Amino acid sequence: MKHLKFVFCVAIALVCAPLALHGAVVDFDNLPGGGTLSADTILTTQYASVGVIFSALEDGSPADSAVIDQFGPISGNYWANTTDGNFGPRWDVLIMEFSTPASGVSWLTQSHGNLDITFNAYDAGNNLLETLVITGDWVPSGFAASGISRIEALQPEDGWGWGLDNLEFTAGQIPEPATFSMIALGLAAASLLTRKRSR
Repeated sequence: MKHLKFVFCVAIALVCAPLALHGAVVDFDNLPGGGTLSADTILTTQYASVGVIFSALEDGSPADSAVIDQFGPISGNYWANTTDGNFGPRWDVLIMEFSTPASGVSWLTQSHGNLDITFNAYDAGNNLLETLVITGDWVPSGFAASGISRIEALQPEDGWGWGLDNLEFTAGQIPEPATFSMIALGLAAASLLTRKRSR
């Protein structure tokens, strides 16, 4: 009986470990380890410890995007498709990459006018999961899809500046059905072995 309890506990641990999820909030002001993010800082791996990194593209090549000082109803920084608060060159694509598949991804969109910002969510296999088109000032935005590995946000036209703030997501690995099947088979085999030994 002791062996069976041990096997059961191990199986529960194996099932629950991949289900461990954590919520993250990126406000582009406060750093995960403490301290603050200065305006005009190029955004890259500053939030890697909470499970997301940032990058940008211009004409298919890597570009620098920065957090800039907000103006309007929300104070602090937001992530923009430009390099500084003086609105220098604007980049075609802003990219968020999650270290583990994410769900519950939401943020505020600042389109700086009446042109649409397009957001595409992809899974780990580069399959398009969902597309959002957002316009307006600090519009609550978010994906219904789960299993998001990457988000690409597209500017409406060259030279159009826009940004986002208060990114929130839940990251974690959810086991595939095959994982549950293998655990169930292992439990059944261990149970049979334990019964034979006890007899």
